[in-house]
Amino acid sequence: MSYITAYFTKKYQPDTPKLPLSFRAKSWLRKNAILITLLIVIGVIIGLVLIIFDMGAEINALTHKVDKLTAANVGLKADNKTLSEDCMFYLHKIDSLRAEKVTITSKSTSLKSIGTFEVTYYTTGEKGVTGITKTGTVATAKRTIAVDPEVVPLGTKVYINGIGERTAEDVGGLIKGRRIDVFVDGPSDIPSVGRLKAKVWREV
Repeated sequence: MSYITAYFTKKYQPDTPKLPLSFRAKSWLRKNAILITLLIVIGVIIGLVLIIFDMGAEINALTHKVDKLTAANVGLKADNKTLSEDCMFYLHKIDSLRAEKVTITSKSTSLKSIGTFEVTYYTTGEKGVTGITKTGTVATAKRTIAVDPEVVPLGTKVYINGIGERTAEDVGGLIKGRRIDVFVDGPSDIPSVGRLKAKVWREV
C-alpha cells in the first residue's frame, strides 16, 4: 500500500519551479569562474605567442632585405671604383694618344706600320720574371716590352698606339706572334681593362 501511496504522491506532486535563465547563467559563471579565467589567459598567451612569431618573421624578412641592400651597395661601390679606374685609364690613354700623334707626325718619315698587336702587361714578381731582360738590361717601366723576336727583333724601338715609345728588350714563353707584353712597375699599374688591341709602328 505504501508503494501505491508513494507513486500517486510523486505523480501528483506539483513540479518544482524552474529558476530564471539569467540566474542560472550567473550561477554557472560563478561556479566556473576559474575555468573561464584560465581559458581567457590561455587565449591571451596564444595570441601573444602568435604576434611574437609574426614579428620575428617580419624581423627576419627585414634583416634579409637589409643584407641584400648592403651587398648591393658594396657591389655598386666596387663597380664605381672600377669605372673610375677605367675612366682614369682612358683619360690617360687620350693624353698619350695626343702626345703620340705629335711624335708620330714628327717621325712619320722614319716609322713603318707593322700591324695590330695584342697588348698585355707584366711586372716583377710574376712567375719567371726576374727583372733582367733577355738583352741583359734591367726591365724598366715606360721602356721595356717583351716580344716575339721573329716578329719584332730585340733592340727594335716601336711606337704602340695609346701607350707610346717602347724598346723590345725581353721575351716570354707566351709571347708569340703579334703580341706585346708591356713592363710596368707593379700590379697596381696594370690597367683593369685587361688585353688590348693596338696599332704598332717601328723605326726603319
